[in-house]
Amino acid sequence: GTLGLIATRQGPLLVAAQAVTGSDPGKAANGVVVVGRLYAGSQLYRLNRLLQFQARFDPVGANLPPDSQAALQRLTAAGQFTSSPIDAQTMAAYTLLEDADGLPVYILRLELPRTIHQNSEYVSNYLMIAMLIAALVLGATFFFSLDRLVLNRVTRLGREINRIAESGDLSQRGSVTRSDE
Repeated sequence: GTLGLIATRQGPLLVAAQAVTGSDPGKAANGVVVVGRLYAGSQLYRLNRLLQFQARFDPVGANLPPDSQAALQRLTAAGQFTSSPIDAQTMAAYTLLEDADGLPVYILRLELPRTIHQNSEYVSNYLMIAMLIAALVLGATFFFSLDRLVLNRVTRLGREINRIAESGDLSQRGSVTRSDE
């Protein structure tokens, strides 16, 4: 059988043809069955609803939209598929559709949600907030420990030195509450 795409003014026509033969494969074909489907208007609307994406067929030619012109250049240079962001929530994916002779006739453009991009931004924001909270907790713990283990003792030592200096009795000793001093 033969499958192909035919460019029409109404839109792309998908065509399939198969020879009708009897039970003897060596015999000539009795005929050909040809089936086609035009993708325009309500059929394109059904396709968009079925795919849950916005699909558009742009005919290759002089009146190609600017985004499809850029995609056509990338497709002819790079390969079968290309994509580009439309905005923060949506991206466009493009592929080149060829007719039965292998000539490019349409650019299929699909608008897809950028869920991976949106999820990565969400995770990035979550991690940033978690790191800020962790930094605040560690900073508070550090300053509490510094105050408790060092600054409190230095302040107490300063008060005792002032008390000894005011009393004039140099035989007094400072109090030691821990064995690590």
